[in-house]
Amino acid sequence: MAAPVSCCLLLLLPLTSSLVLPSSFLFPDPRRRIRGVEAQIGRFLVRSLCTSPDRDAGVLRCLHELCLQDSCPSIKNILLLDSEGKRVAVKYYSDDWPSLSAKLAFEKSVFTKTQKTNARTEAEIVMFDGYIVVYKFIQDLHFFVTGGDDENELILATVLQGFFDAVGLLLRNNVDKRTALENLDLILLCLDEIIDGGIILETEASVIAGKVATHGLDGAASLSEQTISQALATAREHLARSLLK
Repeated sequence: MAAPVSCCLLLLLPLTSSLVLPSSFLFPDPRRRIRGVEAQIGRFLVRSLCTSPDRDAGVLRCLHELCLQDSCPSIKNILLLDSEGKRVAVKYYSDDWPSLSAKLAFEKSVFTKTQKTNARTEAEIVMFDGYIVVYKFIQDLHFFVTGGDDENELILATVLQGFFDAVGLLLRNNVDKRTALENLDLILLCLDEIIDGGIILETEASVIAGKVATHGLDGAASLSEQTISQALATAREHLARSLLK
């Protein structure tokens, strides 16, 4: 599978000669699953070409197919649990856990397996029930990212760190369960900016937090506009009543 992907990307590179690849595509060990790097580049080209006025529908379809192939890194789930293993925010992108009870059982098992480890300074990794799980703790929050047993651990760790750092930025470094629950909408938006259907969209924390903040401002503006409209409607109603008296 890797060879066709490589050839296709080489054919497409002349169309994107002006693009600058972000540093996140430079992996410490280039021998490890080069197909994962190719898929990362494919996704970057899709995002870049989609915003280009010279985009070609055929090229976009080709790149999109690359991202849907088995060579594309895929995230199974992202979990944010508290210090007792209870849910704070979770997102599943796989049918491996078809029911709520299956999801809760997985969360309990992975929490039990990792709770006694010291994953506060650096992320840790564990093979669990046929999956690779990378995780990191801070205060009373436990962050987890799960991938298949053949997934690239470096990519999983990059996703975890991006989520971890983005939450820190959004919560102004007050990263604990209480603050997380008070800002749960921001955390859920954060997850949406990182992963879509298991496909990695973004791992740069500042970019993720910036997009989430923009969503928040848009929502606040809409709320303000709605409040003003309601106030004007009330004023008109009072005026009409006074005229009818």
